Amino acid sequence: MASKEVTQELVAKWHEEAVAEWLADHATKGEVRAKVFSFLDRKLDETIAKMIGFSNSWSRWEVDHCNGRAGESAAGDFLRQHCHESVQEWLKSAMTKAAMPTPAIKKAVVSEYRELIHREARSYAREVAEEHARTMVDGILVSAQTEATP
Repeated sequence: MASKEVTQELVAKWHEEAVAEWLADHATKGEVRAKVFSFLDRKLDETIAKMIGFSNSWSRWEVDHCNGRAGESAAGDFLRQHCHESVQEWLKSAMTKAAMPTPAIKKAVVSEYRELIHREARSYAREVAEEHARTMVDGILVSAQTEATP
């Protein structure tokens, strides 16, 4: 038996079928939507705080130094886009009220700055690698289709 060629369209079809089957077995789209909205509503304050860089550890709010390690998300992209200006305004206001920076604060800021540079460099490298991989896979698929055509 000859194997069937796997294309992006075929994978998309399999995905649609799997989602439809899961929904038929588990819930309607409306029920899933309601469950997702209910969960997000319960976690709204915590989610927003985490997406703008704060965490609540041991009932104490602090800057989240691990923020971003787990990858990006649609919620994070949306919140960053819509909260960015407000957070900057608040931070500028808070910074003018703060005392002059101590050597420990200066050291922490320099350390954070270096980590941000490394994180952004890794992020950019990841984006470039993903684009190269897409181009390579597209070339392989076109080549395979060309070889399969008599």
